[in-house]
Amino acid sequence: MKLFPGTEAIDKKDAKGNIIKNSKGYPDKDYIKSLKAKGRINISGGTKNYGFLQFSYLDIKTIINEYQENEEVKQLVDYYADIENIENLKLLKNGGMSKTQILENAKVMNLNEDLVKEIVFGEGL
Repeated sequence: MKLFPGTEAIDKKDAKGNIIKNSKGYPDKDYIKSLKAKGRINISGGTKNYGFLQFSYLDIKTIINEYQENEEVKQLVDYYADIENIENLKLLKNGGMSKTQILENAKVMNLNEDLVKEIVFGEGL
């Protein structure tokens, strides 16, 4: 398979002959889907951190497709996005922003106020 002019990639395969990732580190989309179906996510190639989660760029594209088509995935992704935003509000608190200002920001960001109070201020733990 040619990736760029003058370069060749040799696909690496597992024992069943499925492509794991090519020599450039790009994972095979069907192989990742099969791993996800088995409950294992393959992290390879370029990655990006989202809070405490790490996804390959191909995972992110798959998640976007699932996000648009699957309500359960949409809720899960929204939850983790909210958690990351709340963690950012915690940084603002540590930087000296008042509780009132943080709660106003949370409201603008459409975040769950109880979750913000619990994570940022330790209330309700």
